[in-house]
Amino acid sequence: MTTNELTLWIQAGATVAAVAAAIIALVVSALDRKNTRTIAASDRAAARNLVREDRVAALRQSQLLFEHGALEAFGEFSTRRKCRPTQAG
Repeated sequence: MTTNELTLWIQAGATVAAVAAAIIALVVSALDRKNTRTIAASDRAAARNLVREDRVAALRQSQLLFEHGALEAFGEFSTRRKCRPTQAG
């Protein structure tokens, strides 16, 4: 084998290695993109759940505050209870 033939084989091997590396990079990139989309979908679902839970908690808080105000208005509940002396009989 002459030097020119050896050089051509080395160049052909380098070209094949470069093409293989490019194909592997494309496959890895596609898998990474798919994984990123899966993670993003999961994050969006978790964010929707947090918003839903926050709305439920806010509604419950407003209901409790309304009930608290109503009880105070009717004198059923007071944060400053007055101590009444008991009558001993």
